[in-house]
Amino acid sequence: FWSQVVFDTAVHECLESYITSGPRWYDDDTLDHYSQPIVESIHKLVFLIYVRMATFKESKTCHITPSAFGDIIYDNFLFDICKLLDICVLYGPNNYALIGKMISNIFANQPKYYDDLEQIMSSMNMALENIEEKLNVAENYIPVALGSSEGELSLPDLHDLTLYLLDTFYSLQMLISLHPPAARVFHKASFELRLSACYERVIPSLMENLSDWSQEPDHALWATKLIQKVQIARASMLATFRYILHNNVLAPLNTSDKPLSTTVEGCIEKFVQVMSTCVEEKVFISDYCSLYPLSKETEFYQQHGGDITNLSFITDAVQSVLLEMGLSNDLKELTLQEGAENSVDISGMNGYAEVGSSLPTDIEMASLVSSVQDLLPDLGAGFIQECLKYYGYSSEEVINALLEGNLPPSLITLDRNMPATEPPPVEPPLEEKSEAKTVRQVDYMDRANVYDNDEFDVFNKKEVDMSKIHKGKRSDKHKKENMDKASIDKVKEIARMYDERGGRSIYEDEL
Repeated sequence: FWSQVVFDTAVHECLESYITSGPRWYDDDTLDHYSQPIVESIHKLVFLIYVRMATFKESKTCHITPSAFGDIIYDNFLFDICKLLDICVLYGPNNYALIGKMISNIFANQPKYYDDLEQIMSSMNMALENIEEKLNVAENYIPVALGSSEGELSLPDLHDLTLYLLDTFYSLQMLISLHPPAARVFHKASFELRLSACYERVIPSLMENLSDWSQEPDHALWATKLIQKVQIARASMLATFRYILHNNVLAPLNTSDKPLSTTVEGCIEKFVQVMSTCVEEKVFISDYCSLYPLSKETEFYQQHGGDITNLSFITDAVQSVLLEMGLSNDLKELTLQEGAENSVDISGMNGYAEVGSSLPTDIEMASLVSSVQDLLPDLGAGFIQECLKYYGYSSEEVINALLEGNLPPSLITLDRNMPATEPPPVEPPLEEKSEAKTVRQVDYMDRANVYDNDEFDVFNKKEVDMSKIHKGKRSDKHKKENMDKASIDKVKEIARMYDERGGRSIYEDEL
């Protein structure tokens, strides 16, 4: 086997051609019933070959040393970073555990791949710059007056840009989720900052161009499909940013064997540095914080004994951006399950919510369904509701599971276009019905108001504390003596806040 894969160049050409051009789960191409079983057979055979190439010990008698294995696969280019990215995007969604073990085995026995991953950063940055230049949104782009048709991208051009963006970031998302140590390489190169800048420039431009094309009847269907792919690319970019950030500033605090240099203060400092730079990208930060509220990070650092004073100005800045973008931070708090970010594993396979756990209200459920449909608009509300029930009403885990293809069998068999089921009207108990009728049939001579049975109800109470009743106007001295001190302090605090805000109401932000 090893002689064949090392010296037979035709084997490499065959394998590379398939993993490069093989069908991804988000491709629109459909095969006929004659071709489908053939492609599935090829798909499985190529997968088994790569799994065999990543294994150095078949049994106790058939094996090679780990060091020799690392040299063979690296020196003969049996694996490289580009191949690993293609393998992740092609086989990762349906073979998550096995591909993760395979990737970890390759990096563990040949650390040189980490160096190659650092070298590929420049190529990725250049690719993102090319996308920005084609969309005329590059950082140093100078707009030039053109004719009405000049400078407009054709729909095939937008198709190529969308697929390139989707392939790039979905493969990165899968690589980092399958092999979390790779996130350190991306963080070292500050790739998450480059990602946020690319998101801010590219996503709105792509959506605007595709929306214009969708208005034309002849191209509406094609443009609509591309808009759905842009939504998947958005989710992949946000998830990639999250994986990089999580594995560098949150996950290290959860490991029992963390290095001495890893402290809560150091992680908070890294987090503040990243978020203070990204908060300038308003479109990105509003989308990211809608999925991953900062309150979860604050609670996480508090639980680990960290000083969260430095996080206050980041939180204020994010809230101001959310208000400016027309988003309510309070509603977005509902998109994550309480305590979900305190775990290192964010792959999203936690099973159905436990019996007796708090269930979301109808308004909260509608918000959760809407947050998922914003990124995956082709899914039905009923299908999303079933997914939310399985994943403990965490929209983040539902989105990750849908993108990674990790749905359990009970959800895979459901119709993805299933509409939402409306709950039946709840009939009031018989006691409430009779009570309601009694209230409506009250005689005008009877008293029925909110003050019934209070401490001054002389009609229903035999004894009333007359010391609390005063006839006429009390003196100011008597008022001051009997006024609640807590109420005075509260009024003074409101007055002070009103004065600091220049006469602006303290409730304006809430409204």
